Amino acid sequence: MPDEVVGLPTGLVQAGAQGVIGSLWPVGDAVTCAMMARFYELWRGHGADPAEALRQAQRWVRDSTLGAIESSYPEIEWPWQEMDLPRLDPAVLVHRSPTHWAAFQYVCS
Repeated sequence: MPDEVVGLPTGLVQAGAQGVIGSLWPVGDAVTCAMMARFYELWRGHGADPAEALRQAQRWVRDSTLGAIESSYPEIEWPWQEMDLPRLDPAVLVHRSPTHWAAFQYVCS
């Protein structure tokens, strides 16, 4: 019996996954979508180490305006578009708070 709590990401790694990205608290769909799109672009597209790709994706989400996020991934239908929410100013840094980007962690064996 383990002497510490095993969370879902750690359990997946123990079951054989090479690595898992998990979140420490609930994060909104839009910021998660932006984060994962950027992560996969950096990891699979540019060959970055997964931990470094996640770090860069977190910084990008933190420092990008709404307009920059939307224009970087025009093929994505963002949650605020499909829910017909009021349009925010594209110059706003919508995910500046750590509650939006700091929850994500990379767990590997």
